[in-house]
Amino acid sequence: MPLNSARTEATPRTRTPPDLKWLLNERAALLGVADRVSERQRALALNLKQLEVELSVVAAELEAARSHAAAVAGKLHALDTTLGLMHPEVNPAAAGCVQAWAGRFGERGALTAFVQEHLRALWPEATLAAEIQRAVVAYFGLEVRTPQERRRLKSSLCTILRQLRDHHGVLERVENWRGRLPQPLWRWKSHAPSLAELQLAADAAEDEDDEEVGGERAPNPDPVGVEVACERTGGHEG
Repeated sequence: MPLNSARTEATPRTRTPPDLKWLLNERAALLGVADRVSERQRALALNLKQLEVELSVVAAELEAARSHAAAVAGKLHALDTTLGLMHPEVNPAAAGCVQAWAGRFGERGALTAFVQEHLRALWPEATLAAEIQRAVVAYFGLEVRTPQERRRLKSSLCTILRQLRDHHGVLERVENWRGRLPQPLWRWKSHAPSLAELQLAADAAEDEDDEEVGGERAPNPDPVGVEVACERTGGHEG
């Protein structure tokens, strides 16, 4: 077949109409915009979820701080009333404001008593040691600024949790698996001891807690945090 004949039989090229070309280009551009918008939506949704978790933690700390403030205000009112009845000539504010320091947690056994009451109020729900620690910080108004302070607080709390579980039987540990890692939770036992036994538990656990607070501890080599540290049964946690 002659070469010229083959050229004449080839399918002739057709030119894309301008309106069709414009429509296709517009669609391709909008598809790119849709992809970017969808990606941004996913990122914002993830950020929102993280912020909601943080917000719930802050809200719990705020509620604990409000409860603490209300309790302190009630005690102040009771003292002012007593002073007014017994010594009406004395101004209740005459002594000024004293920043008393009787240990990190105030009166003896205060930390242990708070842990017990906190978990008893949550029953039958279980909670993470990290959540208990946040409640402790909020309730006692602690300023935990340095890694050393965080380690000391974590150590004190873990000691109390293990004491209340192993020696006094008022707490139990349950596991909640997250992926391949166990996530230990702490829960008040439904059949708890009497009030007298609870006071003995508070005194005994606080004795060891006072020793923890007074001395320096080696840094915790395990970076996972409070949950793993509280799960160790031997030695000291950092």
